[in-house]
Amino acid sequence: MIQIVLTVNDGFDTGSVTKAITVIAPANTAPVADAGDGQEVASGAVVTLDGRGSSDADGHELTYKWIAPIGVTLSDATVAQPSFTAPVLAAGSEDVIFTFTLVVTDSLGLSSSVSLVTVRVIAAPTVTITAAPTTLANTDPFDITVAFSSDVTGFDDLSADVTVGNGTATTIVGGPRTYTVTIAPSGKGNVTVSIPQGAAVDAYGNPSGASGTIAIENLIADQTRETISNYIATRTNSWIANQRSVTGFCVKNWNVISKTNAFSLPISAIRRAAFQQVSV
Repeated sequence: MIQIVLTVNDGFDTGSVTKAITVIAPANTAPVADAGDGQEVASGAVVTLDGRGSSDADGHELTYKWIAPIGVTLSDATVAQPSFTAPVLAAGSEDVIFTFTLVVTDSLGLSSSVSLVTVRVIAAPTVTITAAPTTLANTDPFDITVAFSSDVTGFDDLSADVTVGNGTATTIVGGPRTYTVTIAPSGKGNVTVSIPQGAAVDAYGNPSGASGTIAIENLIADQTRETISNYIATRTNSWIANQRSVTGFCVKNWNVISKTNAFSLPISAIRRAAFQQVSV
């Protein structure tokens, strides 16, 4: 309240009057905090919060106060756009959700209600190899199925995205989550196949995890040995059957030459038998 006193004098007498004036300050409206939109980010990403949508109807300057969850350190909790680094999650692990709180205060000291925002940290996708044969009987190409746990892109490099031992990857088709890869075996040994880490990326920029290694047993060498052994056994038996009469050797002269129990004669035994051949 302000009092004003007016005094007048006409040369003969003095008079005064007092007036009281009440000054009413304009109402101060509380500011409104806006912590921004929720976000979904990659494992290990740098995340920026955004409180620039906060406002004050009276046009007062605002100060900011962010509160982070336990385990998260903000670059500066008193600015409109603080940042932090999301934790690195193992591929295929559960997503992590963080909730942040923002309060703004105007220049007259009046504070807003709290505003909340959530940030979901997405783990990298996993990858598995299925539908592969367990053995190889020839060098014909075969297919495997490569399955990621979420949609991915970038799985298209035959040399870098698929690791093959004793063979090569010839085609990659499919997607965005399940792919078919064709493998051409070299025939030189067991074929191994694996998918290295980072062969693809998900929608958030996470590089995919690595797969396990599958092994396909190569039976080509075993089958070749068996074929040769059977051939030798057949030729030996045929030679013996066509002799007039052979004496001079016994069972101990035979050697087992393969797992199929085919037998062959040592050369020394054949020579001894030839000297003792009986003419008919």
